[in-house]
Amino acid sequence: MDEVPVVKCKGSIPNMNNKQEELYKILLLPIEKQKMDSYKIEEKVIHSGTKYGTTFDPDMSNIAIKFYSIIYGIEEEKLISKSEGFIKGDTMNASSPYYRPPRELTEQWDVDKHCLANFWILPMNIGRTPVRHLSEIQKLYCKHSKKSRIHDYMDVFLEFLNENIDYYFREYNKYFDELKVSKENFVDEFSQAHFLKKGYYEINSVKKIDKTTLRNGYDLWRNAIKERAREIATSDKWEELYDEFVNKQKSRIDLP
Repeated sequence: MDEVPVVKCKGSIPNMNNKQEELYKILLLPIEKQKMDSYKIEEKVIHSGTKYGTTFDPDMSNIAIKFYSIIYGIEEEKLISKSEGFIKGDTMNASSPYYRPPRELTEQWDVDKHCLANFWILPMNIGRTPVRHLSEIQKLYCKHSKKSRIHDYMDVFLEFLNENIDYYFREYNKYFDELKVSKENFVDEFSQAHFLKKGYYEINSVKKIDKTTLRNGYDLWRNAIKERAREIATSDKWEELYDEFVNKQKSRIDLP
């Protein structure tokens, strides 16, 4: 079998060993569609097939499902199952509809945002479900709500989530139970479950982003993604992720 390309690490990142640094870089690679049973990690891109649905979406690709299964401790079959709509993949910082920078920067962002470090799981009706399929009440509380002026901004959504915690726990109790997140210790447990403590919170407050800075590019969002990648790569999940994405990758054969 041909040698599998690995992500090359130049220099060193503080507080990470070489394997953690390699994992960190994998978490930031863009994911692209390829017809295959599993996925293939190369130096600058991840190619992945999909077992979920009929349309390819990077945040529900095969490698994304594997990623969720490891960091959340949820079986892959459950994540893929149509009947388990309360745990489905979603892209965190996805778009900036009102402060878009130059087109070439947005085009690059549309590639870069589809990386594992920018993916998490949410109930379908908060994240994935198109607005046209939601009730008027659900439209107020989805992550991309225009009515509530959330517009898919992570910082706005996290703050809105905390302010409307009673509604979310009442409607999506199974989701919070799955993540072992309680209402009493919500911010601490939610940020820990999703690895958001470094990139999206300062102590127990959401890090707010001046949206007008997005006119100049997506660097603030990239920084948040990098912080989450760092948090995951140094967490108690890193060895399991490294084994899956590096060790098993070297012995995996995928047929197109």
